[in-house]
Order: sequence, then C-alpha cells, then structure tokens
Amino acid sequence: MLQTAAGAVLAQRVLLATNAETLGAARPLGRAVLLLRVHQIATEPLDDETVARFAPTREPASDTRTNIFSWRLDAENRLISGGMALWPVGAAARLPRKILDRAIRELRLPLTTRLAHAWQGTAAMTTDALPPVPAPPSAAI
Repeated sequence: MLQTAAGAVLAQRVLLATNAETLGAARPLGRAVLLLRVHQIATEPLDDETVARFAPTREPASDTRTNIFSWRLDAENRLISGGMALWPVGAAARLPRKILDRAIRELRLPLTTRLAHAWQGTAAMTTDALPPVPAPPSAAI
C-alpha cells in the first residue's frame, strides 16, 4: 500500500508509463530507453479538395521503414508532420522547412503550402522497440 496526500493506493501491480521521463520512480528505466529529439510542424489549413485527394477518410498515416514519415490532420485541416535530425546541430532552424518540403513532395501538396508552426520535444524508444513489461508473478498453488 502507498500512502499519498490524496489517499491510499493499493494494487498488486503498477504500470509506470513515462515516455521520455527518467527521473524519480522512472530512474531505472533510463537505461532501457533512447531519448529522441523530435521536430514537428503544422501547415496553414489546407483546402478541402487537397485533403480529399490524399486523405479521403482523414486517417493518419505512418511509414516506419528506413526514414520515418508520418502525418495527421487537425480539425482545421492543418497537416501535422515531423521528423528527427541525423545531425542535431542547428536542426531547429533547418528541419521545419525540410519536413514541409517532404510533405509537399510525398503527398503532392500544392507548392504554395505554408508552414504555420514548428516545435520540438523529446520522445523515447526502448532499445529493443518493445515496452519493458515484467513477467507476472507466478500464481500461488
């Protein structure tokens, strides 16, 4: 049982979901994850005709083969996509345009598609690409 300021917690098992956080209770997971600097962009809203051509059902897509490419649409038809830099020095300045250019090329967007927002953050991936889930305790007989 764990006593907190909000009350007591009683559980047989606990799932610790941390993404890239490896402080406090997540510290032991720090050796099991690779931190990744991810850059994201959002375009200005795309017209309905363009969206209908490459995303008629508005489903997001991801190609995770050798050079990850993924995208999704927000409620206002902004295309959101991202990527990671092989060379991180100066990536925040150069990557948004490269991500936009790739989206224009891969999705055949109008060449006039404009970048509206760019940001970056940290994600994490386990070294074997699987979540570290311990085996359940053996059942008592």
